[in-house]
Amino acid sequence: MTERELLEFIESSSHVVPLEGLRPWDRRLAAAIGAASGWFAGARSPEGAIAGLWLYAGEWHRAHEVAQDLATREGSYWHAIVHRVEPDAWNSKYWFRQVGRHPIFEELAARAAEAGYGGGETWDAERFVDFCVEASGDASASAIASAVQTKEWKLLFDYCRQGDRI
Repeated sequence: MTERELLEFIESSSHVVPLEGLRPWDRRLAAAIGAASGWFAGARSPEGAIAGLWLYAGEWHRAHEVAQDLATREGSYWHAIVHRVEPDAWNSKYWFRQVGRHPIFEELAARAAEAGYGGGETWDAERFVDFCVEASGDASASAIASAVQTKEWKLLFDYCRQGDRI
């Protein structure tokens, strides 16, 4: 699978990033990410995009490995998401504090509201971590949290690969 094929696959997929308990779900996808070399050249955060791909593929340990070695705001953001789905709320909140205000937050707040999340007009990442914890065991809240998390994944992934020449 090439970089372009992978992006087309993601665009056409209805896969959601689960609220917790990531599990690999497509071996071909994982193999393509593992074989990636030089992907997202010219992007804002090529390594951040790769961390996001591992998360999308359900490869928790690989996403964590890349994110924790990425000393940037985007690395901290992926690290926070990884711990949120682990679930390790305290650790997730720690990493969100390292992120501070991220440029995707404004758009994320709007998309989260469209998905039924009543988090307010501004995005509060720590509040969303709490919502995810509370949503566990509640099918309706869990569906909202997963939908918002998937929107968040897409926004952050696109932000990381912005500038990519594809």
